[in-house]
Amino acid sequence: GKREVQQHFRTFMEDYNTATMPHEKYYNYERWEMMEYQRSKLEQQQRALSSSEFDAPVTFNDEEIRRKELKRQKEDAENKEFQQLKQKMAQNKDIQGDMRRQAQLSTELQLAFKRGDTTTVKRLERMLAPEEPKMVVKHPWA
Repeated sequence: GKREVQQHFRTFMEDYNTATMPHEKYYNYERWEMMEYQRSKLEQQQRALSSSEFDAPVTFNDEEIRRKELKRQKEDAENKEFQQLKQKMAQNKDIQGDMRRQAQLSTELQLAFKRGDTTTVKRLERMLAPEEPKMVVKHPWA
């Protein structure tokens, strides 16, 4: 309990005061931290090489491999879709301008609402309202 903690602290203080730390990390912490980082990085690389998906699995864990493959494919597809959207928006400056204008109008709407300016609020709400499609053919039973 408390007595053991005090004893450990006394031992630590003795080592600290006499500069006889039991581990090398206490002498040059930055060097030790860098060595630990390099060691963990090397271990990760070795694990990645040993558990390569191209090697024949020792244990037949096909479901796990398939699940990981599907997850990776889904992430790749989402990333590709995001990049395409980003590229499309970069090409179409009108969309960016419209989005900026809409954000500016919504900010103005909030400020007008806080001021109590009802005419400006109504005007901005009409401007921000989604456009109704003009040529909507309704279903006969709807």
